Amino acid sequence: MKLRARVVLLEDKAKRAMIGAAAKLGIKKYKRLAEGLSANMTNDRATNRFIREYGIAEEEAVRRWMEGGIGRSYLDIGAGSGRFSKMALESGAKTVTAIDINEDCLAELGRMQGVNAIEMDARNLQFDDNSIDRVMILGNTLAGMYESLPGEEWGFQIEVLKEMVRVAREEVAITLQRPESLGLMLQYYRMNGLELYDYDDKKGIKRIRMRKPAGTIEYRSQHFEKEDIERLLEEAGIDKNKYEIEAVNRMNWIVTIRKN
Repeated sequence: MKLRARVVLLEDKAKRAMIGAAAKLGIKKYKRLAEGLSANMTNDRATNRFIREYGIAEEEAVRRWMEGGIGRSYLDIGAGSGRFSKMALESGAKTVTAIDINEDCLAELGRMQGVNAIEMDARNLQFDDNSIDRVMILGNTLAGMYESLPGEEWGFQIEVLKEMVRVAREEVAITLQRPESLGLMLQYYRMNGLELYDYDDKKGIKRIRMRKPAGTIEYRSQHFEKEDIERLLEEAGIDKNKYEIEAVNRMNWIVTIRKN
């Protein structure tokens, strides 16, 4: 083995050992790294980079946003495993309602103490106008909702945005991927057995096939230029003076929309 390869291997082993030890001690950042985002990833090196540059940076931006929501009610749309619902509770939310349409996700959400899990279509939220303080759709979920049909993603996203703004009393938060994320995502896909089988460069839409022992899962993702987000918000009827688009890092956007 060449010296550099041996050094990299030792560094990776030391890093994994440090992460595991820190997680056992309860250090939140490393506990999330060891148990959260990496649960379904198989290549340690690609996983660590993916978590560091994409997942943890996004989480830190979301936590900063949540600091202003102590004692508020939250709605988590496309909540999945409940990672962000849990973060809202940890940040002092008064109540958290999590919606999804996936049965497995709903079962997992239903086991989370303090989270009200409901099956619901994000395009038709069963809540009154201005009834929930803070509404969020995070983890690039707005771009990846698999009930949207190929070629209809844009219209689907506009419908969801309109509903989010309608039910929110104070603020809406959205996280999305930047185009610069594509290189790292492709590396992660290749190294973890995922196949990119369709890519629309103009719209930044990636259709991915994931092979697992239980079968093949297909899903979509998408990245956005700032101009894309501005156009999406405009077509959803959102006043440009009511929102902010922040580049968290080269991978992530966080978009916040104020109601007042």
